[in-house]
Amino acid sequence: MPTQIPIVATMNQKGGVGKSTVTSTEAEWFSIVRKMRVCLVDLDEQCNTTKHFVGVDYINDDNEAGFLIKKHPDFSEDLGANERSSIADIFYGEAVLPYPSWIHDGFAKGGLVDVLCGHPVRIEEINNALISKEDGRINPNAKERLKEFFEMEDVQNAYDIFLLDTGPSKNVMFRSALHAATHVVVPFEPEDKAIQGITQMLNAIKRENFSRDRETQLNLVGLLPNKVRNLKLHKEYLAELSERHEDFLFPWPSWLSLLTAFPTRDGISAKPKSIFQLPKTDTARAQATAMCLYLEKKIFGHHLGMTKEIKEVMSVFEDGFEALGMKESCRA
Repeated sequence: MPTQIPIVATMNQKGGVGKSTVTSTEAEWFSIVRKMRVCLVDLDEQCNTTKHFVGVDYINDDNEAGFLIKKHPDFSEDLGANERSSIADIFYGEAVLPYPSWIHDGFAKGGLVDVLCGHPVRIEEINNALISKEDGRINPNAKERLKEFFEMEDVQNAYDIFLLDTGPSKNVMFRSALHAATHVVVPFEPEDKAIQGITQMLNAIKRENFSRDRETQLNLVGLLPNKVRNLKLHKEYLAELSERHEDFLFPWPSWLSLLTAFPTRDGISAKPKSIFQLPKTDTARAQATAMCLYLEKKIFGHHLGMTKEIKEVMSVFEDGFEALGMKESCRA
């Protein structure tokens, strides 16, 4: 059964570009602002997304990661799943349990975020065991596993959108996510080797599309500048990228600056917890709003409604709606 629910993967083969921050922001937008049922999938062994939305148990034993996934609050042996369930389990033919996050129906007043947690050990095991040491080829069954999971009818019926947070390496999880996705967002930091990493991602998307028919092509949402600073170096890189990949670049003002609001909200005791709970005049909230408005239009073909609050937030920018290709009627 071909998938009908959007599966949006945030990907870049370079680490440290803010993939987890971008994916978390997307999840907050679609659940808190758009009141959607979001399934957030953590495919990175660092588990930053899991830590932010669910939390982990920190330990002091032989576990090199220093933490374990939390025990599932509704675990029962009858469910046929692990007590500390993770997305890695499906690659072993086991069931996986979605964890409730701090964004639940009561908090988001209709929306929610469930998390298929990462696992610091099992994901690494899969990446090592299911790829050929000789030619780097992925086990074909492993490549299909995520796609098969998302196409299950009960999984499709439970959510309105799937968001995938991936690691930087071109490993089993990366390739399985690329194969399962309907859309890809590529965040990058406009510094040295950024263009090389972008070229690698564009080539990976092109190769994936060779194996798909016309109706199921993988869609590139765009290249998203992240951690942007008012530096000559950043301006030069962005100018060069605009020349090379103008059709793919997220438009200003959806670029995300290097602002403290983005990383500090990841803290356990951060208040407000969501970027979309910051004051309406906050620059970080405005940039995140612009980014998500552009994202949803690329995914769904249209914006999902323009509220008074969104208009007030976007008023931080002069001509912000026009830069996003939105009509004058969207203005406050």
